[in-house]
This record gives sequence, C-alpha cells and structure tokens, in this order.
Amino acid sequence: MELRKESVQMLQIKSRAASQVTFDTDYNVPDAKPDVGRLIQSKGDISMDEVRLSEGKAFISGNLNVDILYVGEENQKVSSLGAKLSFDETLNLEGIASGDKMCLKWEIEDLSVHMIHSRKLNIKAIVTFYAVVDEMAGIQLPVEISEEGISVKRKKVRLMSLMVHKKDTMRIKDEVTLVSNKPNIEQLLWYTIDVRGMDLRPEDNVVKARGELSVFVLYSGEDEENPLQWAEYVLPFNTEVECTGCMGEMIPNIGFSVMHQSIEVKPDSDGEERVMSVDTVLELDMKLYREEEHDLILDVYSPLKECIPQGKEMCLESLLVRNDSKCRVSDRIELKESQGKILQICHSQGRVKVEKTKIVENGIQADGIVFMKILYITGNDEMPFYSVDGMIPFFPYN
Repeated sequence: MELRKESVQMLQIKSRAASQVTFDTDYNVPDAKPDVGRLIQSKGDISMDEVRLSEGKAFISGNLNVDILYVGEENQKVSSLGAKLSFDETLNLEGIASGDKMCLKWEIEDLSVHMIHSRKLNIKAIVTFYAVVDEMAGIQLPVEISEEGISVKRKKVRLMSLMVHKKDTMRIKDEVTLVSNKPNIEQLLWYTIDVRGMDLRPEDNVVKARGELSVFVLYSGEDEENPLQWAEYVLPFNTEVECTGCMGEMIPNIGFSVMHQSIEVKPDSDGEERVMSVDTVLELDMKLYREEEHDLILDVYSPLKECIPQGKEMCLESLLVRNDSKCRVSDRIELKESQGKILQICHSQGRVKVEKTKIVENGIQADGIVFMKILYITGNDEMPFYSVDGMIPFFPYN
C-alpha cells in the first residue's frame, strides 16, 4: 500500500517568553542645562545594543532613552534634556539553540518623570519584552492511496501555505524646509514622528510600502520677540524592499515596528539653519502565504483486510476573513484649574493599546484604551506651554 502525501509549509512556535524590566532611577540634571522649574512632557523609546541567543536563553541589552521637555526655574525658558537608562535582561526560552532567529518586541508602560528638586529628577517606567522563536515545518498531508479495494473518506480543505518568511529593515528619509515666515532654527527642543496610514502590498520580488510621516517640531528661533516656534508637517512616502520569492497574488501578513527615529537640522543653500532631515528606520516582519486546496484523507476502510490508520493531530491554518476596518473613538478630557486655559493646541498624539479581542456575531469586538498626550499654550506669556495626558477607553464593534 502506497500513500501519497502533499507538503504544506507552516510556521510553528518553537518557544516564547515575556519579561518585565522595572526602572526607578534618580537622574541628575547635567550642569549645562538650566534648573528645572516645571515639567511639560516626556517620551521614551528603546534602543537595543545586543541580542544574543544560546542554549535555552536569550540575552538582551540596550537603553531606555527618555526625553524631557521642561520650563527653566529662573529664566522661564523652555528647555529639553535626554536621559539614557541601560538594562541587561535574560529570557528563558526552552528548546532554542544559538542558530535560531528570535522576534523581539517591547512595550513601554507607565513612564513617569517627577521632580525631586530643580537639579534631580526621578524616572519610573516598566518595559515588557516579548520574545518568540519560530521554525519552519513541512507538514505532510495524506491525499491518495494507490491500492484497489480500499474505500477512502475525503475532505476538501483550503489551507494557507507559508511561502516567504523573512525580516528586513526599511529606511525612510526625507527633508523639509521651513516656510518663509518662520525664523531660522537656533536649537531643536522637541520632536515627534508618527508613521500613519501604512499600506504594505506584495508584488513580484518586492514589498511596496506607502504611507506618511507626521512630524511635529518645537524649536527656539532667532526671533527675539517670538523665541519659541513649532510646526507640523506631513511627509508622504512610497518605497519598497526586496523580497525574493514574493508574488502579487500572495496573501500578506506583514507587521512593522519603529527601530530608530531622528531629526537633524541642516543649512539650506544660503547657509541658514532652515532644513530638517527626517530619518526613520522600520523593521518589517514579513509572512506571505499562498492559499492551496488539498483533498485530505480522513479515514480508510476495506472489507478484505484490516486497515489501521496511524496519524497525529496537527494545527493547520486557513483564511476565514480578510478585512481592513476603522472605527472612530471620541471623548472629552477635562483640564484641572492648575493646568490653565487652552489658548491654542500645538500638537496631540495618541497611542492605542488593545487589551482584549473576541469574536462576536458578524464581527470582532476589540476593547482597549487610547492614551493621549496634548501639548498646548495658554494666555500666560511667562509660562505658556502646558501638557495634559488623558485616557479614552473604547469598546467598538466592527
């Protein structure tokens, strides 16, 4: 009796782990920076120095980079500073070897900065690291028996076969020049870069990316009457990365994460500091599937001989729904009296955290929170800049 089989490529989780790193550090303000009078806003990101795998363990080291925007105590000028908090962590990953590839992600939670006094700050944060080690596996499916007198029970199944799995980096660089009514840049105090509207589509041997960078900058200018300036820009991008074996009809499952962001001030053709070079590096985790149909054998029977099928349970993937949807979340955030009245909103930024999802009738319900940061100015010329943090829960139904 000869059993013919067909192979389906699947990605199986070999090992996974999660670990939390807690930061609670007192940070001394550098001598070159003015005394801290009032904190305005803070932000943080992770930079990795080393990721090393050995038998059953992964060693990671890097830095939590914290940027702080504040008002000086004596001169009431807006200044900024950066703190670098190092970490070393070991994650236990059973069954892995030094040659395996690991997907590492992280999430910064509860980042807070408090004043101890004008020359010392306390920085607290919790960073959760998620590590997953995958491996490719070829699953053999029984599809045909070449022997007479045997009855076969079959079932047609449509399965997802993994054709391409790779990681790559994508660099997005662009330049923006200040409009003519803005003064030259004396010092760049604060910036944020958000990737919005990302659309990743496979084509022959490439993955094309289209979206936009939303850039906000706050800087001190050369205009003595209005020393603080801010501006927002939207920089569209359309680029691609090589992906050998990729085809346009494949079904993509591509995730991206920001690995690096920076803005550098450069002189224009007249030698004036009016050009900002924006640099963003994204890491792409690309999985591309092909939908295949297989005539799977479920059972066999023969009145002439005893047939005892031997097999094992395997988890196979199939595509149920392929859909992109959006939902609008809105709410009101009240300010405390000590935060002043809003004269103008300079910039707002939101971070979505989905806490749980569940399948409901005709859709998927996602519950979570939108964390908001709003930078605004008040009518007080002596201390104009304030910031407010808010949380908006959502329970949409898609």
